[in-house]
Amino acid sequence: MPMHLNEFVTSRLYGPAKVTDLRVENINRKEHTVDLVFTAPGSDLMDGQAAEYTMRWARSFEEMEESFSAYPLIEKTVVPNAVYYLPVKTTVIPKTAREMEVFTVRLPELGL
Repeated sequence: MPMHLNEFVTSRLYGPAKVTDLRVENINRKEHTVDLVFTAPGSDLMDGQAAEYTMRWARSFEEMEESFSAYPLIEKTVVPNAVYYLPVKTTVIPKTAREMEVFTVRLPELGL
């Protein structure tokens, strides 16, 4: 029985691609903000549009790589006496795959 590839095109074959080009730009010491810039992944590797982003922070890549889910989310929540990075924009709708994403993040302590 012959199979046609177009029968499977509408279904998602893979998960989103990893962000591999994340960089920090526009460090603003006065406003305590930085821009996180990266290429948007898709819902199926680099095709489509991701449903959401999960962004977390750690002091080093090695820490993050060991246990991603153990580190705090970048979100609009402030816990007293804790340091959290806060997004300036609260509603985030991922762009279509391969488009450039720019998130401005407010840092309580810049320390750079």
